[in-house]
Amino acid sequence: MKNFLILLFLCLTTLNSFSQKRLTGKYCLSWVGGISGGTCVKFLENREFSWETGGDMGISSSGRGYYEINESQLFLKFNNDTLTYDSTVKLIETIDKKRDSISLKLKFIDFQKQPVAGLTIILDNTQKYQSDINGILEIKNIRRSEHALTIHTNNLYALENYSFKIIPKVDTSVLITLHPQKPKLISNETFTYKIVEKSDQELKLQNTKGQILKFSKTNQINKKQPNGD
Repeated sequence: MKNFLILLFLCLTTLNSFSQKRLTGKYCLSWVGGISGGTCVKFLENREFSWETGGDMGISSSGRGYYEINESQLFLKFNNDTLTYDSTVKLIETIDKKRDSISLKLKFIDFQKQPVAGLTIILDNTQKYQSDINGILEIKNIRRSEHALTIHTNNLYALENYSFKIIPKVDTSVLITLHPQKPKLISNETFTYKIVEKSDQELKLQNTKGQILKFSKTNQINKKQPNGD
């Protein structure tokens, strides 16, 4: 009988320990007064999780991965994912003028077909240019070879920063359509937290900066607050 009770105790302890090492549901960063924060973590099956941080323009960062949890720590291990782009490059016209050097004419529009002025365009990681008021940039006297172009937008437009390569053999006109900026992708990182308190409805964690963060089970984000990394 004594051996049976010991075995039963060990089984119950193991089950309890196992259950404490799994999380389920959506937890959002919350603060005093019940105001929800900007970061939410949804714990899924198979120890997966999804992460979203809200901003003034919607979701500002997101990521997915796997989590590990023990009695004292929580580890959020983000997948090594890459961001996909919706922006496009379309060849409009080519003219062969039989010269050693050629010109590249770029026209920038947004997804509503409006010209985008004031963009910073970097050619081959060295030369900087800007699109004019009509969203046009002409680069003259370039080689007939592969060139890398990187487009930097600004916060006013909330459009994608975009990079592409082109191999112009003749004078070339190109239409670049820029789409809305996507949330920053958190990739190939690990967020480590010390578990201060844990219950079915609340997680109180300490991040590596020493900040105490309280996550509550919720489905809403009402007000922007600092992110939880």
